[in-house]
Amino acid sequence: MKHLTAFVFLGASLPLFAQPYKFQVIEPFLPSALNERGVVVGHIGAPVQGVFRFNEFVTNVNDPSVSGSQTALNGVNNQGEIVGTSSTGTGGFVRGFLLQRGAYHTITVPGGDLVNPAGINNAGSIVGSYSVGANNFGFVLRGSAIERLANPATGINDHGDIVGNLPGGTGYLLKNGITTPIVFPGAASTFVTGINNAGTIVGFTEPDSSVLKDGVFTTIRFPADAYFGYVNGINNSGQITRFFDWAQRIDRIHRHAGSLAFSTNLS
Repeated sequence: MKHLTAFVFLGASLPLFAQPYKFQVIEPFLPSALNERGVVVGHIGAPVQGVFRFNEFVTNVNDPSVSGSQTALNGVNNQGEIVGTSSTGTGGFVRGFLLQRGAYHTITVPGGDLVNPAGINNAGSIVGSYSVGANNFGFVLRGSAIERLANPATGINDHGDIVGNLPGGTGYLLKNGITTPIVFPGAASTFVTGINNAGTIVGFTEPDSSVLKDGVFTTIRFPADAYFGYVNGINNSGQITRFFDWAQRIDRIHRHAGSLAFSTNLS
């Protein structure tokens, strides 16, 4: 049996990893994002349920639009606005949504399916992905205005800088209209999951994990008993959410080949 442990990576101000960090173990769920006020969102399953955690109190969140829905929370800003997705109990996609002041608002992209909002900044701008047939694209929603992106997006900061992933397992940064690929040297794949206002980007790689700062990668390693894990959120204080699957000794031989985590600063 594998035990899934989620925790918040607590640090001081950037630069990232300039001094020791503290780890706070939280409830056994998969955290996706956190804001400056200590709110952590994510999901737990199965069946999949959204999770909202604040001041050590944990609340399950489920989209009320369909009976027996499965809900995942993907992002949260300092106003407590949350983005997520829901599906039926049998896995059929229902909708992407914005949860704002207790009300659910469906997010749509005209002509697109499987709209998956992944991140939201403090101005309320939302990024994510959608599908047209077998092809995946990204979007930015600012108020009621949708901007389509060539590739799925996973995070946006308050400056409007966007991160996401290109086909073939390459991350990217979209800043001032310029797309910069993010590739961890020697990794089979590089996946980017979030960005904060300092330009620090988090994500994960195969087969290893690292920090890129001033052109230099520094490896991050998970505990020896970790089956797998990844970093998937960062706030403007440099606090990071990540989870790892904590394997018992009997499962060590079946450990994943090193799908870990990295954090990078390209600013």
